[in-house]
Amino acid sequence: MELLIGKTALVTGSSGLIGKEIIKLFAENKSNIIACMRKKNPRIEAEFSRIAQENNVDIQFYYFDLEKIDEIKQFVMKLKKNKIIIDILINNAGFAMDTLAQLTTVSHLEKMMRINFYGAFELTKYVIKLMRKSKTPSIVNISSIASLNSYPGMMGYSISKSAINEFTKRLAIESSEIRSNAIAPGFIETEMLDKNITNTDFLKEEINQSCMKRLGKPEEVAKAVLFLSSDLASFITGQIIRVDGGAFRGL
Repeated sequence: MELLIGKTALVTGSSGLIGKEIIKLFAENKSNIIACMRKKNPRIEAEFSRIAQENNVDIQFYYFDLEKIDEIKQFVMKLKKNKIIIDILINNAGFAMDTLAQLTTVSHLEKMMRINFYGAFELTKYVIKLMRKSKTPSIVNISSIASLNSYPGMMGYSISKSAINEFTKRLAIESSEIRSNAIAPGFIETEMLDKNITNTDFLKEEINQSCMKRLGKPEEVAKAVLFLSSDLASFITGQIIRVDGGAFRGL
């Protein structure tokens, strides 16, 4: 089933494992794609170009830093100049590096908020103007299970993703013509998990306490994003949907 024929999707964080799977799945469903990354990566560009050719879609590459508001504005101005209409916005870029609450500094919280919330907030505000001409505009924000469950050592990340959840709901309320939802992934096999969850006993315990007793895969998150982006979810908005294998207990 080709669910996104004729649509154009903007995906941030395209170089990560979840971003790659979103782009691959969207291309297979015939969406043209604006792939956004912080830095150029010839290997990923070549991979995406191959995917575009195999699926007969267009994938364009753009580079900007979500911490820098001026770069976000310049990026959106380029889209506007090229008269690109965005049908789907996927705020997928994210950053995790946390400490216990008593060891967390204000500067640390500020960095987490700049990348995980402020950047997505600013980008969305500008991109919405390019979505007005879309017949079925949809926004999907990538949140986290950490915004719904409580875990030790994830204060900054949890707060920034909780802000994403609230933003998602506010967009749904204030922009009735644009559907706005969020995905809250659980523990997924990604670089971010490998880098930030160094306590293997904690991770094993969380996996064992979940219903499905395994880590999630990036493609499983991408499938949920595809569903919310497509007309299959035409009456769904303002929702935070867990993709966590039943890890709903937390603390």
